Amino acid sequence: MTKFEFFVPGLPIPGQYRQTKFGVIYQVGRAVAWRKAVTQSAVVAAGAGWKPVSGSVTLSLDFYFPIPKSRRDVTPGMLHLQDPDCTNLLKNAEDGLKRVLFTDDNMVSKLTVTKVWCEAGKEGVGVRVSIEEA
Repeated sequence: MTKFEFFVPGLPIPGQYRQTKFGVIYQVGRAVAWRKAVTQSAVVAAGAGWKPVSGSVTLSLDFYFPIPKSRRDVTPGMLHLQDPDCTNLLKNAEDGLKRVLFTDDNMVSKLTVTKVWCEAGKEGVGVRVSIEEA
């Protein structure tokens, strides 16, 4: 079993797709930049010469969001129960990891996603990946 664990700093951006009136589907620029940050962190964590593998993937993502100054009722560690939703955050993170650590996101067989509040400057996503090679 191969394991990776790393942290991607920065405000997590959900994978949002837009469509033009001509039917062309594209992704918003901030989402693309966040996905690239996830990809770069995965490449560094994997190390030189790592090739994506096929096999059962266990993926755990912990998203951290800074507490706005207006939210006095929230403390670090509390669950983040507002937009963006977990599925859109997951989409963008998975797209950043596929073809880097594992061949395709359909290899993910077990998944854990959490969203919590954190102190300003500590936002990002903690990534844990375990791969059982086929």
